[in-house]
Amino acid sequence: MARSALAALFGVATLALLSDGVGAQTARAATAPAPNDKDGNWVIEARCHSFLCPVKHKRLIAHVRGGRLERLEGLPGTATGELGPGGSVTITIHAFGAVGHIHGRVDNGGGAGVWSSNSMICSGGDWLAFPPAR
Repeated sequence: MARSALAALFGVATLALLSDGVGAQTARAATAPAPNDKDGNWVIEARCHSFLCPVKHKRLIAHVRGGRLERLEGLPGTATGELGPGGSVTITIHAFGAVGHIHGRVDNGGGAGVWSSNSMICSGGDWLAFPPAR
């Protein structure tokens, strides 16, 4: 259950993959979000503060496009969220019946924040973000 609770905090978003046909290219262009200065692949170092949680540290990759989280690579589950224009981070994770909430701030130099979940075993922690290479 501890792994599943941590997974709830940092799940991998489910993506619908389009085919490589001409129609798919048009669909991608029509739905592509506007570029954002926070776009790219952010490295996330997450820590759990709960004594009972067996996973105390996890490295993840947040794929951001148009200021929105496309997917969070590293654990199963689904993640939705965004990086606001002022650098605010709000993400919700669902996995194995657990729900996690991630909050914090980022700028072009990095970021930090906290997370919490409804799991009694892995109930919260903090995170650091390292920006995409430019």
